[in-house]
Amino acid sequence: MRKFLLQILIISLITGCKNDKPDSERLTRISQSEKEEKYPYHLFSLDNNITYRNDKGDILPLDSVKSLTNWNKKWAQDLYENENGEIEEIVLRKPTKEDLELKKRIQEKLENKAKVNLRYVPIDCANLSVLLTQIDSADQEMRNSGIYDPEADKENLNLVINILNQCGMPNWEQVPRYQFSTIWLVIQHSSKEVRKTYFPILKQSAENGDLRKKDIAMMEDRMLMDYGKPQIYGTQVYRKSSSEPWKLYDLKNPEMVNIRRKEVGLEPLEQYLENFGIDYQIEQE
Repeated sequence: MRKFLLQILIISLITGCKNDKPDSERLTRISQSEKEEKYPYHLFSLDNNITYRNDKGDILPLDSVKSLTNWNKKWAQDLYENENGEIEEIVLRKPTKEDLELKKRIQEKLENKAKVNLRYVPIDCANLSVLLTQIDSADQEMRNSGIYDPEADKENLNLVINILNQCGMPNWEQVPRYQFSTIWLVIQHSSKEVRKTYFPILKQSAENGDLRKKDIAMMEDRMLMDYGKPQIYGTQVYRKSSSEPWKLYDLKNPEMVNIRRKEVGLEPLEQYLENFGIDYQIEQE
């Protein structure tokens, strides 16, 4: 009952009181076509650095917006950028038919980019924790058994992408922090196309303080390795067969790596590589 009353209060804020409207002389509203091409990920993630308003101009506290577990599903977003091309304000309002068609096109583009054949599954955005617990259990059961089940992996990925498309990236108001790692883990263990497509949503979550920075650092290293570029944080090691020793994948500016690792909450690289039997000795600046 308490949660229901909170939802009613927030909805009344979005549809209710009037305050200062967005400064139309200073900010420019992004057209639907520009939104589709330049800012598709804003439909699926929240940003602590952006001001949110209702269509009357009233500023909405981000905590209130986060409490709307179905905000991504039932509200459209008008984006306003400053003269530097940075999104500064987002107005939430009831979606029109055009908004729904736009979101469908964006979803299809993301799915094509990720090279996934998504099977639509209706998601209850108010009960994500239960679903994420099921996904995590299925993932861990498969990996602990030592027998890879491609169908279980495919089903978990299908559910996670449905969550992101229908509910947006969850936050602390919706699920316990440890469950962010469930979403990260499924995307991390998928294909390089999926990682590249949904990385911006997860990165924004890390910048908001929801997803752990060290998780997104590991994904970034994995993506760089996917495309043959030097990694940044030194999280990726490799070997050609189980009989060969582990090796550290190519690392950018190794003399600064521990500074970068400390910034995202990772232990010194020497300590990390001990787990793989790698003796790492490079003087740090």
